Amino acid sequence: MTGQDAILNMRRNGKSPGYVWVDDCAATCLNDGTHVTLAARDVPEQQDWRFLVGLQVMVSGEDPGRVERITSACAEYAKRVIASTHLINREKMDWLGRPSSTVVRITDTQGVLTWPR
Repeated sequence: MTGQDAILNMRRNGKSPGYVWVDDCAATCLNDGTHVTLAARDVPEQQDWRFLVGLQVMVSGEDPGRVERITSACAEYAKRVIASTHLINREKMDWLGRPSSTVVRITDTQGVLTWPR
């Protein structure tokens, strides 16, 4: 897992991000203080998610089971977790030249944004 150090530093300075994005894809590593990325070898249940206490979290990934595991691990500490599972089509590119993706499921620990119902 990478990216949590910037959030920890921010919290030590009395600040917190409005949302934390947790991406289950090592290729999307952004060091902007709001993104955390998991590599395929990272076990969600073995990560230290305490830096999420009281925060709102957005989880995204391709594997529905793994997204559920990450969501459950984050939900132990976070105020709210909204998770999206998406299907990546690597044969079709979007307008920026990236593989296109389709959201196939959204879950929300508060039940507001859950889709499909």
